[in-house]
Amino acid sequence: MTAPLKSSFRTIGMLGGMGPAATALTFEYIIRQTRASKDDEHIPMLIYNLPQIPDRTAAILGEGPSPVPAISHGLQILQRGMVDFVIIPCNTAFYFYPQFVASTKVPIVHIAMPIVRELQKSAEGNRKIGVLSTTGTQRSNVYSDLLAHFGFKPLLSAENRQADVMEAIRAIKAGRIDVVESILYATEDLVKSGADTVILACTELSLLYDSLVPRLPVLDSTRCLANAAIAVASKQRDISDFVLQI
Repeated sequence: MTAPLKSSFRTIGMLGGMGPAATALTFEYIIRQTRASKDDEHIPMLIYNLPQIPDRTAAILGEGPSPVPAISHGLQILQRGMVDFVIIPCNTAFYFYPQFVASTKVPIVHIAMPIVRELQKSAEGNRKIGVLSTTGTQRSNVYSDLLAHFGFKPLLSAENRQADVMEAIRAIKAGRIDVVESILYATEDLVKSGADTVILACTELSLLYDSLVPRLPVLDSTRCLANAAIAVASKQRDISDFVLQI
């Protein structure tokens, strides 16, 4: 058996494929944000890209099979790869967090916790926070409940605007990014409703981040997740800061 390589980092496991472009963006962002001047100063990662995980929104709405078995399979693969912790760049998947977290002994960063920690740096709660997400994330209260628990006031898109958001998300998954205007309008609606900050709570929307800032006060779930992963892997933060106790 080959001896393990020595590293001063914790190894990140990433379960991807939901969607593949968002997975690649997360990996790219971790590389870009890591302070490194040569190869061996980067963080070791094991990525399992599994696009065949059933649609999370369809499952939440009762229109498709549960993604839990496939997610659990992916987590088992990463556990066998001896990763120290796992990140999953898909917000909607975290509706099923209590089910799939039980399938592995490896700690899993809850995707909304890095956002909460970032918000806590700049405010003491009692702020209105807009949430742009899939309909599945919206209806399952993945962000709403957590934000409210920490003293923030979540704002969600109105039903007619949410239809535009979902259409944009589907377009991005199909490889199109010519949907910035729809997301701009949805973000502006939330700001007009009193949101101090708008969370891009869908990893597909993260691909439009550069088109939204600095025009609007947005916080990107993918970038916050990547920064948390870097902090934990480099031992600047403890994994417990980003794990949701259930």
